[in-house]
Amino acid sequence: MIIEPHWTAYTSALALPTVAVFGAFIAYRQWQTNQRKLQLELFDKRYEIYSAVKEFIGKVLRSGSCSDIDLIEFLQETRQAKWLLSVEIHDFLEKEIYHKAVDLQMYEFQLRDLGVGDERTKKVHASANIKKHLLKIHEPMDIKFEKYLQLKH
Repeated sequence: MIIEPHWTAYTSALALPTVAVFGAFIAYRQWQTNQRKLQLELFDKRYEIYSAVKEFIGKVLRSGSCSDIDLIEFLQETRQAKWLLSVEIHDFLEKEIYHKAVDLQMYEFQLRDLGVGDERTKKVHASANIKKHLLKIHEPMDIKFEKYLQLKH
């Protein structure tokens, strides 16, 4: 006489693999959630840098000059760009914005005590060229930051 196993034997045999599959599914979904959270946190930090750059350029273009406080704030708010964005963006921020702003500050300082003449005209033109440069890179900057500010769904 052959004794067939009771249906409870089948269900108890399938219970462990079912729980394991369900546990693996939950672990995978948690991993996905953590990846999305990390991506969102990176976006927030990167957007802070982007926003600080746009604000700094806007401030310089509105006032026509830049103070020591503005420069220090710019450096503080963009110091993580090398690690959160790229070395290319960091170099861009340093060479195309920070150094130009320092040059603008130098010209504005020199213009204070300079009388009318050729030397003043040269410095005014140099100052204007820096402002034009900052205005010119203000809009295309979105393209530079674009790949770092993408949230993929």
